[in-house]
Amino acid sequence: MSAVTGLGLSTGIKPVNPVPVDTWSGPYYGVNEAAAKAEALSSVLSGIRFPTMTIRLVVNGLGRLYWFKDGTADGDLVEVDASDIEVASYAAAVPFFSGIVKRRIYVTSDEAYYDGEESFYDYVPGRGAALMGIDFNYTDI
Repeated sequence: MSAVTGLGLSTGIKPVNPVPVDTWSGPYYGVNEAAAKAEALSSVLSGIRFPTMTIRLVVNGLGRLYWFKDGTADGDLVEVDASDIEVASYAAAVPFFSGIVKRRIYVTSDEAYYDGEESFYDYVPGRGAALMGIDFNYTDI
């Protein structure tokens, strides 16, 4: 049972307009990144912020996802990094099997690197990590 309290709904929320359910998350618009971030930071009060809170920005017409990664100060609002990662072993890959974005983790040696074949894991939030190229099998994390 979750320790998080809040409004419990048996059927969920179904917006009738194209808007996020959480209005604090934006989107916040700007002609550049600095303007969009400034709009978000001035709109999301410090008392409302929490680590891992996501914020949607639209920078010059292009959508970008940010989050308060390690804290709630203005400087903690950073862009979500969904870049590919290369590691030497499965053990080195495990710490990357978490987070809020899908990512690909390439393994260059160890048991996952069979005879020079490309091996990588795809991490999918809420689902787990799947070894690709050799065996497609999600593992619980």
